Formats: sequence, C-alpha cells, structure tokens
Amino acid sequence: MGVLDDLKKEAAAVTARAEESRNTEQERREEILRQIGPKMRELYNFFKELAETLNVVQPDVRADYQVDGFGMLQGLHQEGYRLSTPDNRALTQLTFRYDCVSEGSTKFRIRGKEATERQRQYLWEHNLRFTAKILSDGDGEFSLETFVPVSFEFESDPERGAIRARVRNLNVLGANNTFYGTDQLTSEFLDELGKAVLRKPSRFNELSGNELSDDARKRLRQQLAHDGYKRLAEAQVTESEDTGEARSKKKGLFGGLLKRG
Repeated sequence: MGVLDDLKKEAAAVTARAEESRNTEQERREEILRQIGPKMRELYNFFKELAETLNVVQPDVRADYQVDGFGMLQGLHQEGYRLSTPDNRALTQLTFRYDCVSEGSTKFRIRGKEATERQRQYLWEHNLRFTAKILSDGDGEFSLETFVPVSFEFESDPERGAIRARVRNLNVLGANNTFYGTDQLTSEFLDELGKAVLRKPSRFNELSGNELSDDARKRLRQQLAHDGYKRLAEAQVTESEDTGEARSKKKGLFGGLLKRG
C-alpha cells in the first residue's frame, strides 16, 4: 500500500469524524428546539389573547417617562396592542408591541451643536418621534411627539439552550436583554408579565433578574452591614497597631536621648 492510499484513508477518517460531529450537533440543536418550541407557542398564545382582550376592553392605563434633555412626558395612554412573528409555523421569534401616546407635541432647545447631536442620537436610540433643526445661534430646537413605543421581543437561542427576551421602554426609556431557561417560563411568569404590561404591581422584574426580591434585599443589607462592621473592625485594629508602633518608636527615641544625655 502506497503513501497516497494511506493519505486517502486518513482523509476518509477525518471526513467521517467531521460528519459524525455535524450529526451530533444537529441532533443536539433539534432537541433544544423541541424543548423551546412549546414555550414559544405558549408565549405566542398568551400575547395573542392578551392583545385581543386589551383592544376590546381598552383599559385606562397611564404612563410617565423621563426624557433626558427635556423632562417628563406625563399621562401617556397605552393603546394599539399587537403581536407579530416572521413565521407562525416555525415560531422562533415573536414581538408584542403597544404605544404610549397623548395628543400634540412639545418643543425644547438644546444648547450647542454637539449637545444637539447627542440629543438627536439619544431620541433615535429610544425610537421616539421628533424633528430637529439647528438655529442661527447654533442651538438645536426639537419638536418631540408625546409618543413612546413599548415592545417585548422573544427569540429562540439554540446555542444557549434558552429564549432571549428583549424588553424596550417598559417603565423607563431603554432596553434590557434577559435569557430564560424553559423551566423559568411558567404560568406564574406569564401572569406577572401581564401585570407588568398593565403597570400593576408585579414580580416581573424580579423574575427577570432585574430586581431584588424582599428576601434577597434583606440578605444583601445584612451582608453589607456585616462587611461594613468587618471593615470598621479591621480599621480599628490597623489604627491600634499604628498607634502602638508610634509609641514604640517614641519610647525608643526618648530612651536614646536619655542615654546620650
């Protein structure tokens, strides 16, 4: 058997191992999707029913938002609940949206071109509706609509074996990303999620890892108190040691002076 035959055998073995690895990875991915799929369907059904119900009932839910550079947008009314997904069959991604709005718009000024550009970028990043222009003195004049879009996006993430949630502008301007294992998306979670949409007291942020529970907050306070006491004790010991060393040096100095005297 020649060298070429040996190389062919080695190449065949490498190809076989690569194919086996691909098959294993594909099987793992499919198994994860089989676990995630039903949870995505639960989320879809929950948001679908929630949107349909809220659009009929039209509860009077009000929201306030602090806008940097301007101030507070107050008394915005929630409306326009809707659910969308790129593929209702595969259902690897879905987005639940609604808007917080009131009539009219408001104007404000920002001093300087650089500050104006930063303000423009800030409003873009939070999907707010506005127009802006540079005035003759270099300041920026903004006309801001009283409109804040809120969204909940859920997407399958087979690589992590989880579902990624991106929540934008829920209670404050900004977005949070959270990864949920399939065991975390329980009926309790969905109930707390519904309360959060209606701006009722809920544990949604706590269940999302964005807020401490009362027990966790208590433990944190205890730990901080313990750490503070420990640091105070260590500081007292250090101070005592420093004082003792100073006294020793002082005694040695006086002893030397007395001997020399």
